[in-house]
Amino acid sequence: MEEILERMRQDPQADWNIEDLVNVAKHFDVIVQRQQGYIVCSHPRLSITPTFSARRPIRVPVIRDFVDMIDSVRQ
Repeated sequence: MEEILERMRQDPQADWNIEDLVNVAKHFDVIVQRQQGYIVCSHPRLSITPTFSARRPIRVPVIRDFVDMIDSVRQ
């Protein structure tokens, strides 16, 4: 999963899908829930609860925000 996270960091424009996000999040012990078309992430170290659309294409800002979220969990 470290390799996938690094690829996300290096190439956020690649063809990432929601399952990539879910798999990486679960690897880093982020709790992932599917709620009404959204993916909701939570972790004790997160002060916010990030949400990602499960239906729309994943855009570059979403990947960047996701990588930042994982980095904050890892610290």
